[in-house]
Amino acid sequence: MKIIDELENILDSLKLMDEDNFETEFPKIKERITLTKNEIMLLEKSQFFSKNPAIKEKIVRTTKLISEEYDNKISFWKNKISEISEQLISSRNEKKILSYKR
Repeated sequence: MKIIDELENILDSLKLMDEDNFETEFPKIKERITLTKNEIMLLEKSQFFSKNPAIKEKIVRTTKLISEEYDNKISFWKNKISEISEQLISSRNEKKILSYKR
């Protein structure tokens, strides 16, 4: 099904996203998620999932994987920012110590 394929492609895109392509890829991924979410809502309104529970289950599983991958990316970036912040603080402290020694 097209929606499941798109969700899997979104998941793959999230996995490939890194610091080099974040600024260009994240807005695209976000837009794809929004469009896919709207399609899913239309299917829900038309009672499609009540007739096709297996497809709904596949969509639910894939969206959970997307959510987990997104959370992993956020955690990674939080840790990266913390590391950089600690390095900046350490560098600033070293500069202060050097200025006091003079």
